[in-house]
Amino acid sequence: MAYVAPVDDIMHALKTAAGIDTLIADGTIATDAETVRAVIEQAGKFGAEVLDPLNWTGDQQGSKLVDGVVQTPKGWKEAYGQFAAAGWGSLPCSEDHGGQGLPQMVSMAASEIWNSANMGFGLCPLLTQGAIDAVEAHGSDALKHTFLPKMVAGTWTGTMNLTEPHAGSDLGHLRAKAEKRRSRAPRPRRSRLA
Repeated sequence: MAYVAPVDDIMHALKTAAGIDTLIADGTIATDAETVRAVIEQAGKFGAEVLDPLNWTGDQQGSKLVDGVVQTPKGWKEAYGQFAAAGWGSLPCSEDHGGQGLPQMVSMAASEIWNSANMGFGLCPLLTQGAIDAVEAHGSDALKHTFLPKMVAGTWTGTMNLTEPHAGSDLGHLRAKAEKRRSRAPRPRRSRLA
């Protein structure tokens, strides 16, 4: 079954749960409802037409390190090229660094579409956005000048460097089992209402 983005549901959530119409009306965010809907519709189209067809091959082929070079599954390099060229990774980023300056909630809605269409692919932009946020919030001016334009443009990506074998983050090595708890105290009785 092909992926179809739930655009109407996303727009409903942005309006009712996030209050985007109020935020637009009072000037808290600088966009309009038509632009938001257009972004979500196009994100859904990209998810359905580009990312969803690569989901299965990504799971089957995986990425490999060959002679010091990462080889992604067939079609992924081209898909990322389309993603970067369309400016998808720059949605919530500052215009000072080449971003589009759209509200974070719009970017998160688009990210949810990509994660739903192809979680493996969606993790790269997600990690890049986290790196952008970290550099923007805590980086020196030199770091911002060096990294932000390249990451916002999609030329460079962010990464997560957390997993070390047996350091608590390698979940594949965890083992757990359920055991019935033997209580020493008697169980309270439920009272009957007349």
